[in-house]
Amino acid sequence: MYNYYQIRNSTNLVELEISSMQPLTDNDNFSYIELSTLPLDFDYSKGHKLVNGSLQVYEEPQVVISNTILMRDVRNKRDELLDDSDWTQVPDSPANSSEWATYRQKLRDITKDIDLSNVTWPTPPV
Repeated sequence: MYNYYQIRNSTNLVELEISSMQPLTDNDNFSYIELSTLPLDFDYSKGHKLVNGSLQVYEEPQVVISNTILMRDVRNKRDELLDDSDWTQVPDSPANSSEWATYRQKLRDITKDIDLSNVTWPTPPV
């Protein structure tokens, strides 16, 4: 039984461990490293990438979302909630217009002194 790491050639990232009854050969999409050829202190629990012919520990880069993007998302949601409640402000609406006006003002004020990691949205009146 042969045990391999499968490496995607386009990214050089180790994708999975494969067991095979016969030796595997590299192809256009994948390369294979036989596990028995790895050093004894190899850490199988970590992700790896093939760099200059040797496997190196690889960690996915952390995605950081800027405050500009977060604020844009908050404004988009706020605008959608305001649009959804426009009907409450017409003169013949059956809604309690003062409660809805207060709710809508809270929506407009949501971007003032906001903690973008913890946005608390106002609850619409019933």
